Amino acid sequence: YNDLPNYMNKIDVLLEVRDCRNPISSGNPELLKFMNPSIKRIILFNKFDLCDKKKTESIIKNNFKSNEALIL
Repeated sequence: YNDLPNYMNKIDVLLEVRDCRNPISSGNPELLKFMNPSIKRIILFNKFDLCDKKKTESIIKNNFKSNEALIL
């Protein structure tokens, strides 16, 4: 955890994998504390086959930018 700020300064893209069954709280808010705005962020939502699809799509659409969220 102590080295996280140093690592975040060395990356260009942050690939974040979240669980579709809990798309908001399955993320790690600590990552965002140290994330430089110039870093491209891609959020992958997995286990879509195990969730309420309409509800999850609505949550993702209302809480994430369309150019950074991808459902697998």
